[in-house]
Amino acid sequence: MINYKEIKILYYHFTDETKYYPIPYLSDNMVVVGPKLNPEIKYDYVKGKISVEKGSVDYRLISDKVSAFFIPDVLVNYFDTLGNSLININFFKGYKIMFVGDCHHLDRSLEANMRYALKEKYDLIVTGDLRILEIFANINNERNMWFPIQGLCCNEIILKPKKQCIQKIVHIGQTGPLHINRSLQISALRNINLPLEDLKAKPKDIFEIYNKYSVTLSLSLNGEMNFRWWEVLSAGGVLISDELHKNSGSNIFFNQSEVPTFRNLNEANDLISNFLKDSELRYLTAMKAQKKYEQLLSKKVLLKQFWDSVDSKKNDTNFYYRSSSYKLNLIFDRQQSWDNLRLFQIIQECVRISSNVKVDIIGWPNNFFPNIEIFHN
Repeated sequence: MINYKEIKILYYHFTDETKYYPIPYLSDNMVVVGPKLNPEIKYDYVKGKISVEKGSVDYRLISDKVSAFFIPDVLVNYFDTLGNSLININFFKGYKIMFVGDCHHLDRSLEANMRYALKEKYDLIVTGDLRILEIFANINNERNMWFPIQGLCCNEIILKPKKQCIQKIVHIGQTGPLHINRSLQISALRNINLPLEDLKAKPKDIFEIYNKYSVTLSLSLNGEMNFRWWEVLSAGGVLISDELHKNSGSNIFFNQSEVPTFRNLNEANDLISNFLKDSELRYLTAMKAQKKYEQLLSKKVLLKQFWDSVDSKKNDTNFYYRSSSYKLNLIFDRQQSWDNLRLFQIIQECVRISSNVKVDIIGWPNNFFPNIEIFHN
């Protein structure tokens, strides 16, 4: 059994530590490289920070700076689809892990992840979205794993559920031009007079907010488990979400009595109204959900499972390297496959903008993509 606390890790961190998410804890010994690092923010487990320019960073140009702190055993790169990442990682002599980045936003984000993974040869590719596991298995057949890296990388503050809360619903998250369907759903809920507050808050402040409101609303982009499934439950809040895709992984961990989900506006209204009226139901639901969270998805549990999987090359029963239940049969050595993937991404974008999308494609092969619902309910 591996002692992950002793692993020396070089970690690539692309997000802003103050506006988005801090450097995640993966071991007691980490050196972090990235374009938006704040030297004034300190972590006990970060032994050094190396600031770099935006864009691709050649590992060879930073290797001497890294070795000034220690010789890392493992490289972990959380890929940024905007192009901020490490390249020429073959010169790194240790074990190399890629965290697949965002596959739901911006231009060709799934394709960007795949092209990067094809170019830079990682020992292990980890995706936080179960549904695209099989796509990446075409690139890295043996060392491809689904794991909820959202839970490793987001904040965690455990707060006891409250018995008396603010009798309102809260939503914290992006509702701009990249989240049109989410904005429309929020407007629809407000139009039926539900007391919904759409707030903006710093990452360090969201836990107290989730803890004191009766209900927190989560609206996915494409039926995926987002960070709220970790943050709200650790904060002792009640999470109500739109119904996720059956292969999102959410049903492995939670049932309707722990994290209630809805399929339409009427169901959302009924669910939320019940929790606003029944404080005992709200409290018991928060207790059950947090208990399940601490058993299965807390940082402590996930860290052990993740490093045990890396060390033993086996997976916990909840997580696995390949799935045979839904194959996309994509072989990315022909231009036609890339063209098909681009078309898929366009359809995914349409579905993300509106929940009522009908797509007719002239000449679309019947045997190529029989189930467009892989990314949507």
